[in-house]
Amino acid sequence: MTGSIPPHDVYVAVLDKRDPFGSGQEEPIWDSLEVRGDGFYSAVYNTSNAFYFNGNDAVMLAKGTLSGTLSEYVTYANGFQIIDIFGKIGEDPGEAWTTIAPYNNGIGVGVTMDHSLIRKSTVLKGVTADVPEFNALAEQLTVLFTLREQK
Repeated sequence: MTGSIPPHDVYVAVLDKRDPFGSGQEEPIWDSLEVRGDGFYSAVYNTSNAFYFNGNDAVMLAKGTLSGTLSEYVTYANGFQIIDIFGKIGEDPGEAWTTIAPYNNGIGVGVTMDHSLIRKSTVLKGVTADVPEFNALAEQLTVLFTLREQK
């Protein structure tokens, strides 16, 4: 993606699966998502593997070029700047982050797999450094709907 996102706006990035017939295990995207998409990105895993996450992966929005590995990143180094992080980088909470601390041990209700979370309107800035512990609901509204309910 290039450009900027205006304040209080969203950019809907969609894995480009607009083929109405799909192929293999891939299913086409829903019409309601297609009309809301701002950008469509390659459905080839090795090209757009960032889109193939299942609710237990950290997601980072950044600008600039990352030099080195993600575990070695430094904010603002070489023009690389973290804008926002959802999750704890490098942590695998199993099926999903949950509602009971430490949020990655499978105890409690899974809140990130097959759910849409929207940041609370009171949060005015993104998370710009990795957190020691990730609580998905600390900055998110309650679970709005599950993806399975939309089919």
